[in-house]
Amino acid sequence: MQTATKNDDRGQEAEATEAKVPTPPIGLKAATQLLKWLERHGGKKE
Repeated sequence: MQTATKNDDRGQEAEATEAKVPTPPIGLKAATQLLKWLERHGGKKE
C-alpha cells in the first residue's frame, strides 16, 4: 500500500479503491460508477 504523496490530486480516489473503504470520500455515486466500470472492463471478459 502506498501513501498518497505524489498522488495528491487523486489520492482520495486511489485510497478508496485500494483500501475498499465502506463510505469513500469521493462519494457513493462515484464509487458505484467506478465499480460498474471495473465490472464492465475488467470483471467480465468473454
